[in-house]
Amino acid sequence: MSAVNLGGLPNVPETQESSTCELSLPHGASSVPPGATVPLEMLGKQGALPSKKKKMEMGAGASTVVGSTAALQQRIKDLAELKLERWKESDELLRAPSQDTNYHTKIPSMKQGQIEFSGIKGHRAHYLITPPEMEEPEKVLMHMFDDKSQLGWKLKPPNLVLYSLGGRDHYMHWINSSQSGPEVWGTDDHLRRSRFRSRMTEIAGGVCQAVTECGGWFDFGAGGRGGMSEVLKDGLKAHWATKGHLAGVKTDTVVFAVRMLKTAMFHEDFEANAVDLAIGSEAAPDRLKKRVVYPSVDHFLFPEHGGKQVDQPRAGHEDENPDHDLEGFEEVQEQAALRTEKRLQHELVELAGDTKALDEVNFKLNNQFLSNCLTHIIFVQNEQLLQKLGKALRDLTTRAVIFANGRPDLIYPGIEGHVLNAAAAGTPVVILHHTGGAAEKLGYALQQKRSSIPPQEGKYQIPENVNVDNFLLLSTSSDSVEKVIDKLTLVLSSTQDDEMREVGYLQAEKSRLLQAWHLHALFRHHARLQRARARRLYFSMLFLSFMTTCIAVFESAVQLEAIHTYPDGSEYIPDGWKWGFEPLDLPVKISTIMLLLTLIPLVTAVVQSVFSRFNPLSKYASFEMAALRVRTEIYMYRARTLEYKPRNRNDLDIMKQIQRVQEAENQLAMRKYKEASTDGFVEEDLQGLNKEGTADEARGMGKAETRRKIFAENLDKIHSEATMSDVGSTSLHPPDEATYQSIIDSLFGNKQHDSKQLPQDMLSQFMLDKDKKLAADMKQAMLSDGPSRQRRSSVRACGWFSKEPKDSSLPIRRAPKERMAFRHTKSPLKRTSSCAATPIYDPQDNNSSQVDSSIFDPRNMNVLRDDGFALVTAEDYVTFRLKPQILLYQELSPYLNKMSGRLQVASYTLTAITTGLALIGYSYLVPIPVALMSALMSIADFEQLSVRLRNVNQCKMQLDNLQIWWESLSMVEKRLPVNKEYLVKVTEENVNAEVSAFIKSTTRQGKPQAEEEMEEKQKLKTQKEM
Repeated sequence: MSAVNLGGLPNVPETQESSTCELSLPHGASSVPPGATVPLEMLGKQGALPSKKKKMEMGAGASTVVGSTAALQQRIKDLAELKLERWKESDELLRAPSQDTNYHTKIPSMKQGQIEFSGIKGHRAHYLITPPEMEEPEKVLMHMFDDKSQLGWKLKPPNLVLYSLGGRDHYMHWINSSQSGPEVWGTDDHLRRSRFRSRMTEIAGGVCQAVTECGGWFDFGAGGRGGMSEVLKDGLKAHWATKGHLAGVKTDTVVFAVRMLKTAMFHEDFEANAVDLAIGSEAAPDRLKKRVVYPSVDHFLFPEHGGKQVDQPRAGHEDENPDHDLEGFEEVQEQAALRTEKRLQHELVELAGDTKALDEVNFKLNNQFLSNCLTHIIFVQNEQLLQKLGKALRDLTTRAVIFANGRPDLIYPGIEGHVLNAAAAGTPVVILHHTGGAAEKLGYALQQKRSSIPPQEGKYQIPENVNVDNFLLLSTSSDSVEKVIDKLTLVLSSTQDDEMREVGYLQAEKSRLLQAWHLHALFRHHARLQRARARRLYFSMLFLSFMTTCIAVFESAVQLEAIHTYPDGSEYIPDGWKWGFEPLDLPVKISTIMLLLTLIPLVTAVVQSVFSRFNPLSKYASFEMAALRVRTEIYMYRARTLEYKPRNRNDLDIMKQIQRVQEAENQLAMRKYKEASTDGFVEEDLQGLNKEGTADEARGMGKAETRRKIFAENLDKIHSEATMSDVGSTSLHPPDEATYQSIIDSLFGNKQHDSKQLPQDMLSQFMLDKDKKLAADMKQAMLSDGPSRQRRSSVRACGWFSKEPKDSSLPIRRAPKERMAFRHTKSPLKRTSSCAATPIYDPQDNNSSQVDSSIFDPRNMNVLRDDGFALVTAEDYVTFRLKPQILLYQELSPYLNKMSGRLQVASYTLTAITTGLALIGYSYLVPIPVALMSALMSIADFEQLSVRLRNVNQCKMQLDNLQIWWESLSMVEKRLPVNKEYLVKVTEENVNAEVSAFIKSTTRQGKPQAEEEMEEKQKLKTQKEM
């Protein structure tokens, strides 16, 4: 593939001078917003530059210092133009003429090409040029993401987009503005600079590794030079060098920029060497063989870093020294142009009163050149498209901001306060502390606010309306690469959406979850009552049946003992005969025995009728399943997964967008034979069809509902399904105090410390809408250290098969408290970061930080604990939900197996006893062991021991496999939303192992509706064929 050297500035006719800058200047060369433009005269007019003689005259004639904005802008413009002319004179590649490649302008379609950056060993980037007539971003998005496009980029939608903000100059100058003490960077100036550069490169490498591994993109704004782009460039170079593919096009990394074509240096060369997508590669195969070689200009932009000027690589030649970006060039001999430039600099400093105006000159120069680590560049020629495309790319996925150094305006309220505006909008902001400038000032203010230390007068303070949980603080001097990756990837599970930014969200969220927990407590309370009632009735029936058998056997024995024989051989029972039971000497009348044989079966029938009529076992199954489903919805809602994933009103489903555009194109193709084609026809009709598709979505076709609405509908559905069964005939009274206390105890970590340290509002808020005295009593109960006094009559009725501990929140089975070592460990579990948990926070530790707990503020805690309300990260979910469930099944499975085995052994023993009684002549006693054996088998069937054991083992196997899969993931993979969804989905599907056994036993088995419909369709098909 041939290459085209970039030459001198494009020959565009001279434009009139603009006296004012239309848009405010960005706060960093790498952070220019896509919509920001710089007037052409600020960039050297992008046309024929004045001659050197004219420049000298301009410099000589500018000796009169005028203290006005126009004069200041004129000086900046003159100095920028002079610098560009001097660079052209000192570098042959910059002034070499560009090659003509049959520039095509007939069809207003997109063009694409390829750039090779000579400064990074032949690194290449794709670029796309849109026509001036294009105003909608759909075509651009299709070119980026459509995998069916032959000439498209075929990118995959990112999981994260990292946007950088920071200082405008090279990051090696940031150490000069750092106010950190000697304990951070040291005292020796040379060592300070050396350590600062080393740490910045190391952190940049960790950031690039984290973003790349999680499938993220880098947003370089307009793609200019300087600032954070230089930091990330060094990190990307190190990352690519590690993988051994510095040269060529990158497939695992996307570093994109969107900017106006006319504001970029060499824009005519880009446009002349681009391939018209409307023609295609088959019609013009040679057009894809032109590649633009972009020169390395680092020795011009950053000459202060020392080193000799290197020879620029020529077209088709390998760069002999590709790592010369930060090596300056040897100072050239003083010439007239250089003297004029210095004079202009002096006059500019005098006019502005400081050297900040020189920074403006450097910024304008830096912003014209492209960062040589870009992989995809989009050049637009329409301001409407620039804004719409930028918005579409921002709405792709989770977005985070990395911030270092920077001007003070970035952290103060206002239009220029991009950092505060991003945090207020819910975007996570990663702050590189100890980098000087505004970032360092914000870092100290963040530490002060989190430590609850009163603010000092005159020091910067974070505004009260900004949520500090959206800031992640990284210590540039001490944080390891692993900690950098951990904190950065945490934003994948901590992004706020539009709902979380609504007015009154915090209180509404708490009330919403309180109502859900109240519903869970209601179902759990009545499940326990129905379970206890079912056990009492069932065991009463078994006891009465066994007593009937025993009395019948006893009556038979009595009759055998009381029979007398007449001399003639006839038998009779004497009147008033009494049979004495020798051990107790208890006289029993035959009439009494006959009365018992009549009454006991009647009582048994009554109890059995009551059991069948009220069906407490079926009600228990319905209540318990409803309680589990409500708890599942609560954890799914808090984890923000599946239906409850974060969403914005402007979220862009890129694949649906592409499909809609393709359908619009197909419809347009069908209309072409009916309507005459005119200029702009395709563009306008595509817009109309896209609007039609949007209108269809607004009418309900794919319309995204709010998370809170889905949560309310799911809870309503659970409530309705529970009450539509046998539960509908039951009076539901409010739960008691012990039920609420057991729910609080069941949350992870709430048994590890003194209950007086627990949040005091959860229990009392449970019954906020009830009697105030009851709420106060429950709050007092929560603060007490005594165990719950809930009635346990059902446990006493059959202790073998329930074995519920006093602090259990489960109705049937719970692992004994003394064996739950994971849950009730004496040593508190510590962590580095969590959304719902409680990280260690030391006010004196500059590295301490907290993130993403928008409801629960755990800064004064030092243990990991589930409070029932806060957002839950994937790591927290494993600790709060997965591991306790596995431990529960580990305790439950051996217990069920032991109980089932004991009942089977007892049955075998009773069978042997029955045979022995028959052999030794006591056959009339055989019904007693038979009745007892039948009772034991009935108990096993009632408790569903075998089914529960099988279900528990299956669910435990699934959860064990899930834990093995989870531990096999890397740190970055654990933060990906898709892995979090799978984790939550599989876990919640396996939490109902026990109650599912009772549901299957109490429901009528029938064909699934889908199977019946399939058979019905098959019958109709057979009839039609006949």
